[in-house]
Amino acid sequence: MKKKILINLILCIAFFYSEAQLRVGDPGVTFDQSKRDPNYPQMAEWETAGVRGGIPFIDQLDIKLTLNPTNSAGIQSAIDNVARQGGGAILLKNGTYNINLQVNMKSKVILVGESREGVICQVDRDIDRRNKNSGINDHHKDPKPWDDGNGVFKFENTSFSGIYRLTINGGWGTPKHKWFRGNVNNNELPGNENMSIWFMKATDCWVDGVTILNSADYSLRCIGKHITLRDLYVDGVFNKHGGAHGYFFLLDGSSHNLVTETFVTHHRHISLQGDGVEYNVLYGNNFEQEVSFHSGDDGNNLIENNKITLPSSMPGRGPTYVAIMGPWSIQHDISSKPNYIYKNICVENNHNGARPWNDDRLYDGPYVVKPNPDDLNALWNNFRPKPNNKTPIGGTLYPVMLDCKKGAPCDDGDDCTVNDVIDEDCNCVGTDSGQDSDNDTVCDAIDQCPDFDDRLIGTPCDDNNRCTINDVYTSNCICEGEVAGNKIEINPKDDSFLQGGSNINNDVLRLEAGNRVSYLKFDLSGITKNIKSIALNLTVGNDSGNGVINIYKSNNVNWTENNLSVSNAPTQDDLVGTLSGNYTSGNSYSANLNISDDSKLFSLIMVHQGGNDVSFVSNNANSNKPKLIVETENCILSTSDLEEPSVFSIKPNPVNEKLQVSFSALHQENTSLSILNTLGARLYNKNYDTTTPNEINNESINVSSWSPGLYFVILQQASKRKVLKLIVK
Repeated sequence: MKKKILINLILCIAFFYSEAQLRVGDPGVTFDQSKRDPNYPQMAEWETAGVRGGIPFIDQLDIKLTLNPTNSAGIQSAIDNVARQGGGAILLKNGTYNINLQVNMKSKVILVGESREGVICQVDRDIDRRNKNSGINDHHKDPKPWDDGNGVFKFENTSFSGIYRLTINGGWGTPKHKWFRGNVNNNELPGNENMSIWFMKATDCWVDGVTILNSADYSLRCIGKHITLRDLYVDGVFNKHGGAHGYFFLLDGSSHNLVTETFVTHHRHISLQGDGVEYNVLYGNNFEQEVSFHSGDDGNNLIENNKITLPSSMPGRGPTYVAIMGPWSIQHDISSKPNYIYKNICVENNHNGARPWNDDRLYDGPYVVKPNPDDLNALWNNFRPKPNNKTPIGGTLYPVMLDCKKGAPCDDGDDCTVNDVIDEDCNCVGTDSGQDSDNDTVCDAIDQCPDFDDRLIGTPCDDNNRCTINDVYTSNCICEGEVAGNKIEINPKDDSFLQGGSNINNDVLRLEAGNRVSYLKFDLSGITKNIKSIALNLTVGNDSGNGVINIYKSNNVNWTENNLSVSNAPTQDDLVGTLSGNYTSGNSYSANLNISDDSKLFSLIMVHQGGNDVSFVSNNANSNKPKLIVETENCILSTSDLEEPSVFSIKPNPVNEKLQVSFSALHQENTSLSILNTLGARLYNKNYDTTTPNEINNESINVSSWSPGLYFVILQQASKRKVLKLIVK
């Protein structure tokens, strides 16, 4: 009896301090009461967030069982066994565990991996069907929408239970779509309701030091109180479509939960949503995902001391993501009370490095249900600074006290800072190194091209090769295009539709006789070869239809998808193509266009002549965008000689194995040497950054693996390019 009481005390709150430095969420962590601000009585509630008494130190757990790699049944049997003993910990030895059914956690039972990287819980691809067939979750009566689904690890009606130090890896590979760009393309595992971690009416439970990769429907869904989520690395989820899928999710009734030291990316949202969602604390995290007050939370949630970075690959619009968001649909509800945003570092690289809320002011909100998604200031101003006299008197709303040494050296993980030390708030901070030799806002330590403006990477340029298209500056900081072949796909520069005279620019193009007309603008100026044929390819969105669609061409291009209106819309000049019949959601349809002139920039107008209205996927979607399929004549490079350098020799010619090239500089400009085949594919390239006039350069190039044929040696300078020599292999 005495042993059972001791176990219960250890599993609940009575843990001695670890010799290691205390972390947020540990037993023994205290708060500086002198920094309590009477203007913010919520501070008393925030200090209780997470497991009451802290989550146990691993080195003080009572290990009851040790498991070698097994399947879900083996893990479940061990959990049930330890639960019957009154609780304790189960050690999972390194290896791969086959998770083919949901594992149900029990109160006072803890799973501990031998190491985070060594214990792999590999999720069976068929786990969702197995869970449904097993009837694991059929015991719910009249469940709410959030009660359905299946999990990898589920905490239901459990308390003082947790998972430490392991990796949960989804068995479906890697999601095709990293980000949510519209409902059409983001349901990659239709019908799969599996989630990696599921808290269902749990209290005082935790997940610590766990990696969650490539989840199915959710990485984590929490309906619980006093849950601690610490040191998680969460990347990827397959189903990011409508209806609240693809979230890192705190919802209905979730209160007093703590999220700290956690990294989340490639989800639809980190969302706090629903009645009773209140007094949750997100502190000291590093997110590459926005934090979203999605709909109808109770407010009084705290977002403090986090780094929130939105990658440049994340959509900037359609949807418009900002670092901290309120409701963005009229179907959503505003928070019943304000939420609090304080001392976060926000960087929106999807909005050209914008840095909202990067100051010491306290912000609260949101205040507007659906700000204008095209107005960033409206989205940012949904969280508004409190007056100066409302700034917390102690400089924090979460005055946690940790056993740390101020001024001790550390590493803040930022290559662009130096002299990293522990500050008075126990955070590792550094100072800007100030080293940016080329003044492109990218510090030298991570600058891909020290003598090049990295902001140009991915932007259009001209490589002066008529056999390539879509020329951009590459990550190697050179201008290079794609070999076009004889079929080229070109997406619209702009597309939108008018409905009742109003411009609607979203992820679909809608057509309806007498009401909705769609417009697309294409640019063919990058094509220098003779065009043989042009076809317009469209994919039906989520609204099927039928009827005749006439496609007109116009040379009026004085509109954009953001300013399209009745007054500037292109006129229906020449009928160049037609579609007719039934249009099924998800299917693609192609119309041959009769475009015979040499217009390089033009508009297409799609007009529905009658029948059931239809929607097509627009250029704002992640895939299945509208496109012109342009068939051209084959491209053959010219051998035109321009001014010859004073020294230029190629030998032997013909060549079998090694080509010896010697040349002198043409100008005092950077020079590159390239070799292309007759289709324009670049097989060799070298840059010479220190070339000066009369400098002799010698290269030995191995061509033994190249196919027999003709090849061109090209010198390129900053201001001009020359095709100089023809070689034969």
